[in-house]
Amino acid sequence: MSSNNPSDKVALLALISLIPIFIFVIGNGWETILAPYVQLGSAPFLDVIAAYLAGVLFAVVAVILAWAVASERVRLRQDSTSKYSWIAYLGLLFVLSGLGTMNWLFKVSESSAFIAETAVKTEDSLTALNQLALGIVLPGTSTQFQRNEETKSKLDGLITQLNGASEAVVAQFKSDQVKAQGDLAAARKHTLTLLEGFETEVNNPLKPGCGEVAQNYIDQIKAMLGTDLNLPSGNCKEAKPEVLIQTYKEEILKAMDRHFGNLDGVNVSAVCVNAPKVKEIAAQIFAIIGSPLKAQGGDCPANGESIFSDTKGVVDHYIGALPQTASEDSSLKAKIVDISQRLEVQMQLMKDMYGSAQMPSKDEAAKALKNAWTEYRTAYKDLSGKVDASKLAALPKSIDEQRIDKIGAIANTIEILISRYDRFSTYPIVLGGILFDMILIAFFLRVEATRTGLKGLTEHEKRLRRISSSFNSTGRKKP
Repeated sequence: MSSNNPSDKVALLALISLIPIFIFVIGNGWETILAPYVQLGSAPFLDVIAAYLAGVLFAVVAVILAWAVASERVRLRQDSTSKYSWIAYLGLLFVLSGLGTMNWLFKVSESSAFIAETAVKTEDSLTALNQLALGIVLPGTSTQFQRNEETKSKLDGLITQLNGASEAVVAQFKSDQVKAQGDLAAARKHTLTLLEGFETEVNNPLKPGCGEVAQNYIDQIKAMLGTDLNLPSGNCKEAKPEVLIQTYKEEILKAMDRHFGNLDGVNVSAVCVNAPKVKEIAAQIFAIIGSPLKAQGGDCPANGESIFSDTKGVVDHYIGALPQTASEDSSLKAKIVDISQRLEVQMQLMKDMYGSAQMPSKDEAAKALKNAWTEYRTAYKDLSGKVDASKLAALPKSIDEQRIDKIGAIANTIEILISRYDRFSTYPIVLGGILFDMILIAFFLRVEATRTGLKGLTEHEKRLRRISSSFNSTGRKKP
């Protein structure tokens, strides 16, 4: 190209820069396509190298075809012979370049999405089969469950009755204590009144000392305090009034403390909570669970909260130990649990696959997916005859996705792209294979036009060249 125009040089540089990218994209696309067929049999890495070299060769041929298309288009501006040879070049270019480009773009942009979608579908199928397994009805277990619920309900009712009975005993004891305290308070007050009367009578200025009236007060106080009162010996009539009052008063107050006790509050520690009613209810609970209870003990008093918590704890333990599966269903139940656990492991692996920030490689993903599909087929077979046949038939026997192994095979890529026609990301891949070729041809056209000098001709000169070319073409024809 003998042009001093800077734009011509830039166009050439742009073409030279694009060609390696074009070879890289097409070469990688064809390497994936050719890899299954390039088997040298010596070492795996040699197979990879050979596949890459073959892919690069295809890419170089595609570059030459793009050059040929551009050259033919430029030539046709001057020479009208062989008008359609460029179409053959272009068709072969699309086959080599378009397929390689689409395969590379799919591998780079959509293969991970395809694997993720496959993992989601696999998880959905595993979940549906797991739900079917967990929905199996165990006839004996259903009856057992009903009996368990009836037992639990009955025990809950008895626990409630036991708590109510123990609270009623405590409430009655408190009521009796309050009444007793009221009576004691009145008796105490009366005793103090008698003591005041005794003091007044002993200090009576008209007739001081321990006379008949004062002795009557003492007798009434003795009747109130009983044996708790121990008055000093001696004849009270001979004692001095102030000594008599001080001595008797001290002893009477001490006796009142012993006799009436503490009237500040109700002491429930002395109540016998495991009263006959409580023991009767405890006996009914014992008849069901067969375990001894504190409420059945003979010790009195007993703490109400302790009796309730102990009884409830024993009952809860008994309910928790009730069989959840009937003996005749135990084998089937174990099978269901085993199937469900295996399926749930695979479901979690699928979630980890499509939910991770970095998608595993195609080989790792394919291995995990195949394990999940195998587990599905095994579980499906194990459930045969154990579930409703119509429900099982509604699920596929196999969920294998054969195309997972063929990612990179061009036929498989085209099939996947067709199946994903409703996704926007499909169309840039398809159009990319054509657009990339058009860009390369356009770059070649620009350079070829400059190289042949056609770019600098005026419109008149171009018409003259076409006329000359037409004459030359006519002159070569046989008469």
